[in-house]
Amino acid sequence: MKKILIILGMASALAVFAAACNHSETSTAPVTAAETTTTAAETTTTTTGGTTATTAGSQIDCNSVDLESTEIGISSTKIKVLVSADVGSPLAPGLFQGNFDGTNAWADYINDNGGLECRKIYFIENDSKLNPQETTNGFLRACEDALAMVGSSSLFVPDIEPLNTCKDKEGDPTGIPDFAERANEQRHGCSVNVFHMSGNINACPPKPGKAQLYAANIGMMQWLHKNIAPQTDDKALHGVWAIPGDLPGTRISGIPSLRIYHRQIGIKNDGEFFVSGRWTQAQYGALLSEMKSKKSNFGRTGSSDNSLLKWRSEANSQGGFEDVIWACPLSCYTKNFKETDTKITEGTYLWMSLLPYEERDTNTELDLFLTSVGDDFPPIWAAGAWAAGRLFEQVINAVVDEYGVNGITRARILAEAKKVQSFNANDWWGAISFEKKANSQPNISECFVILQVKSGEFVRVHPEERGTLDCSPSNYREITIVAEDEVENGPSPEDMYGG
Repeated sequence: MKKILIILGMASALAVFAAACNHSETSTAPVTAAETTTTAAETTTTTTGGTTATTAGSQIDCNSVDLESTEIGISSTKIKVLVSADVGSPLAPGLFQGNFDGTNAWADYINDNGGLECRKIYFIENDSKLNPQETTNGFLRACEDALAMVGSSSLFVPDIEPLNTCKDKEGDPTGIPDFAERANEQRHGCSVNVFHMSGNINACPPKPGKAQLYAANIGMMQWLHKNIAPQTDDKALHGVWAIPGDLPGTRISGIPSLRIYHRQIGIKNDGEFFVSGRWTQAQYGALLSEMKSKKSNFGRTGSSDNSLLKWRSEANSQGGFEDVIWACPLSCYTKNFKETDTKITEGTYLWMSLLPYEERDTNTELDLFLTSVGDDFPPIWAAGAWAAGRLFEQVINAVVDEYGVNGITRARILAEAKKVQSFNANDWWGAISFEKKANSQPNISECFVILQVKSGEFVRVHPEERGTLDCSPSNYREITIVAEDEVENGPSPEDMYGG
């Protein structure tokens, strides 16, 4: 176990949040002559425990250089970035509003502290609405008007051609750098232009319909299997799994980790159900019927907080599930889940690869994020968007360190991003390597922390020391499967009780 340094790895789960936002361009306060003469720090690196942290290095006197427009989206006074997120969809209203909020908070913080390499950050919002055309429109708009994409999360990405090949200022098909909060679909995540905080569970390039290498962080499941399940009558963890089933990408991404749990850890699979965000509480009765017949001692959703709330509410209504171990990924780390009646939420286990908000006193970056976003419990996607902004900063600083403040181009940004060996958002997140992805390997984080709901609060369970993550290499496991075949062999939403 070790202290963490800068990161990313978030689980690929759907979460539903209220709020919506229109397609608009947002900027900070106007840039004045005085503001353009502030200093900006370059980047050096230090290494602790095998991870790399960013620290302030030499200073640039912005008065001593004539700033130029070196690329689309960058001028002598500003750097424009675009954030695209699924917000205005009737399926999940306000789903990734947190991505807008986190990117906005990051940009305001940077601008309030002198800007990035002598320029202010301006950001453009694109609401992708869980709509493939709107997602493509975001790529096209970024290509035409932004230096890069930062903090995005669009789940439905059918066409990555505009992202990969749009022309830069010189007319070369460089594409647009995409520092995303998440990139759930394999083609999107495997794009050579994408660097996202969730990390890729699969090796690249993707191989649809063929055997492919996948990876999973087994930390929480292994810990539950060894430390909690033996307390039950059946002496082993076995249960039913809810997989987000509304999109092809979420269905496929939900399968590999389950196969690793079943085949490598020994957790018995009592049944898998592809659930929909449209499901009512009563429809979760199908999962409970399976649990009754198999005498399951475990239930886990890979979907949203509302998924588990409906499932557990129906379990409470039916009775007889009091001893079940309930689990969820970071999608249940929400204010909504925390504030729901403890008769429904009590005892739920959840895991994530970053320090929880309750421990802001242990980490300067976490405290800075919460202060900047102005909310003690913002959507977790806001944290990922902030981290994506920090990664973008690190890469820009590396480009300037080598080529100067007038050397920033999309091609150089892409080249530097592929060199990042370990990023952890200044000890807040579990470290992730983009160099691994550049070498066609899965690049998820090995780190995790387990929380449990106790009396309406998220309480740390493992590791015990506040401000730490369990980053044992043994948390990382791989498997080679044809994921599409595994999905086809299981139930589909159409087959599942009106799913």
